[in-house]
Amino acid sequence: MAPRAHDWALAYVRYPNDLNTTQPSPSGVATPAVGFFQMPISSRFSAYASLEGLAASVIDARLSRQLHKPMIASLQSDLISYHEQFLRQQNAYQPDYLGVSILWHLSFMSLFADFDLLERAIGRDGASLDEDDAHLIAAWAASVEAKRCVVHGLLIQKELEKLSLGAEPAIHVPRAMFLAAICWYCYSRYGTDDGTSGGLGHGSLDFPEVRMLGANPTLLLFEANGYKLGRPTAIEANGPLCGLTDLLQRIGHWEIARKFAAILGALIHNEADQKGYQKG
Repeated sequence: MAPRAHDWALAYVRYPNDLNTTQPSPSGVATPAVGFFQMPISSRFSAYASLEGLAASVIDARLSRQLHKPMIASLQSDLISYHEQFLRQQNAYQPDYLGVSILWHLSFMSLFADFDLLERAIGRDGASLDEDDAHLIAAWAASVEAKRCVVHGLLIQKELEKLSLGAEPAIHVPRAMFLAAICWYCYSRYGTDDGTSGGLGHGSLDFPEVRMLGANPTLLLFEANGYKLGRPTAIEANGPLCGLTDLLQRIGHWEIARKFAAILGALIHNEADQKGYQKG
């Protein structure tokens, strides 16, 4: 009966007991009483909206230059709590048409990668990088944070493989695929194997959110590297990039997916041309 959406939202938050709903929360447990989870969750879409708010807070923290270690730890804790509340008991065989799991992985990638820097590195603002950006992208590509993003990117791809061909994905899904691809590209293109940070490493890949999923981060990175100890070369990375490009061309009806696919296609052809030129 609220005359405006604003009034409805206030009533929803202030008087949750007045809501007549038989829908349980997505996980069948009480809503956590922290951060973005104070709003009553009565549907899958509400859970999705709550995660969008958490993802936006990661972006805001980065843009305001507040994404320091304590803030990262706090946001990481919120994301892990979110998974425990709303995703842990999700049926593995039930299609996730809203792409909530994909958004969750993308939010973790946002914590550990500056996507604006990565997009500059693939030529968004021109073919050449300035000296500062070149140092930044090389440092990121050799870091544990880059490996963490590559692992989440691989998990995004695995989530996509669960969707049927006729499914219409949420609009954030094409961007998640694109960002997973450019993380992978920059990791392989700008990173180096120096025996310490370049290979799989030892004791540095204990990512709590990946362990929580029952997965082994080291084995996932080994798979992402093409089943080799060192990182793949840029030309070897074209295989996964081609796979993501093909998925973007076929997934749903979003035009943005085709645009992202065109950008990735240009990267693939550019790498192939450079390799051919070097051989010639």
